Amino acid sequence: MALPLEPQKMGLRTGSGSHEGKETAPSWMLREPLVTSWAGPFWVVVYVLTLQGVVAAVAQTEPAEDVARAGTALSLPEPPLLRLAPIAGFDDDVSYRRTIAGRVAELVEAAEHADDAALRANLLLAAANEILAYQIEPACTRTILGIAQDAPGAVLNDPEVNAALDRADELLGRVKSTLQETPPAEPSAPEDPKLAERIRRASALQAFAQAQRAYLSRTDQPEAARHARRAASDLSVVLEDSDERVAAAAVLWQALLRGREADPTPALSALELALSDPSTKAKPFAFFSCLLRCRLLAARGGSAASLAILLQIEERCGEWFASEADRADARRTCVLLRTHILRGWFERLQPTTQADERQWCAARIQQLVEGYFAGGGSVLRLSPAIPILAPPPDADLPTPDSGSRRR
Repeated sequence: MALPLEPQKMGLRTGSGSHEGKETAPSWMLREPLVTSWAGPFWVVVYVLTLQGVVAAVAQTEPAEDVARAGTALSLPEPPLLRLAPIAGFDDDVSYRRTIAGRVAELVEAAEHADDAALRANLLLAAANEILAYQIEPACTRTILGIAQDAPGAVLNDPEVNAALDRADELLGRVKSTLQETPPAEPSAPEDPKLAERIRRASALQAFAQAQRAYLSRTDQPEAARHARRAASDLSVVLEDSDERVAAAAVLWQALLRGREADPTPALSALELALSDPSTKAKPFAFFSCLLRCRLLAARGGSAASLAILLQIEERCGEWFASEADRADARRTCVLLRTHILRGWFERLQPTTQADERQWCAARIQQLVEGYFAGGGSVLRLSPAIPILAPPPDADLPTPDSGSRRR
């Protein structure tokens, strides 16, 4: 497939003028199919940025290419071992999850001793929300970013994830039963807005819970695809929520589920353009949606475009995040995604007929790993994993949303 606009037609030089005698990009780069859902001036930016990166990389990897042509086996560096951004007041994810679990137990106990049905429902909703937003957040973030476990017990394994989700389902079921205990209003009485709001919150939390379960489940399990489609469909109502944060989270989780389908087009159509400025209220969901769009663009054949867009996102992190620590984590998260895209590109190339292309991908991954992750480093959390629809009655539990996230 040819580029949507050839470089000459875009007013870019490919072998004349100030660049005469120099190759601006390998010929294979010009054959990389770019996604054509965006057009116009934006492609000029994407193409120029891509060529700049390729020229620099090719210039630095010529000796290595000679080695590859000589028959040396080409291998990729090991993925970096990363940690999630630290949370104020906690030593690690294990202690954090245990604290959240204790908090959930306190809320459930308080609900069991509550005489008022409305209070009981609120406490149970808050407990379920804590599980879905915080207790399983480390597993959600690591799965979305595709990062390996860096310490024993640092990631919830499948049984623990399922147990947490089962607990949330149980609590939401109890909320439904509690709400049914509410005495029915007189036929002529107006609808109780507080009751309607509790029902809305319970329905939204149930939809998010099913989406998380479907996404965190093994994709090779029977009926996994059907469950994912149903969970994505159930989020459609939540997409229309008047709360910007809730709607943004629904967009992300629905796109994550649809992004696992063979055709990423439905997921891409649900997401905003990757360079759209995520509002303060919608973060971190909008930012992770930007990253997801880049990944899906690469999966559809636009690896070069995705890499160029990610460079732009990295530059904009300074505007999008208030604290320097969050900016650094966000930039490292973008770089991590670039290595994932390059690995996928490398694996799709043929070793015998596309050796130069594979060598460029491998060298670029090596440069990124050594330049950004040689000393470790942390990446941004999707925290909370879903919005807080039912806040607990007090705020004594430190969370990634309450003040500084740094220790």
